[in-house]
Amino acid sequence: LRKEKLDDQQAITAVHESGHAVLSSILMRTIPVSVFSVTADNYSLGFVLARPEWNYVSKAEIINRLAVLFGGLEAERLIFGDENITIGASQDLLSATRLATYVLYSCGFGEAPAAYGNTNMNETPTIIFDAEVSSLNGDAKEMLVAAQQLAAKTLKEQRVLLLQMANYLSDKRMLDKSSVK
Repeated sequence: LRKEKLDDQQAITAVHESGHAVLSSILMRTIPVSVFSVTADNYSLGFVLARPEWNYVSKAEIINRLAVLFGGLEAERLIFGDENITIGASQDLLSATRLATYVLYSCGFGEAPAAYGNTNMNETPTIIFDAEVSSLNGDAKEMLVAAQQLAAKTLKEQRVLLLQMANYLSDKRMLDKSSVK
């Protein structure tokens, strides 16, 4: 199951995961520990393991973190064209949307330092401002659009690195940190 497949699926996954890895390295200054284009997991064709050296999330880095989540989709778009992107980014988009809304609804990263009610929250917030929710949704959308644009721009600038990494991962199932360096 973990052997190279050397097929279209591995090539698509190589491009997708390379997008995440390049953006992690450039935007988060975190070189991935490993990048996989083949896994034994039936639910994941590939993944990037990247751990920042710090254990906190700051407001200043949210757009960069969101851009890393858009890395797979934007890499596919850049290399294969918009009409050939795959459904491989569905979990990434869900994670990006959750992060954007979480920091705005629960962490006070919006203009008002409060927790807001949201049907997707698992816990009850202590303060609910119903009239403000639509502006928070707009703020979340703006964050996601800015992150997607940053991902696309950065990958375009780093196209050579993206292609080199994807080319390697099209033939090999894994790239380790020393190879990424």
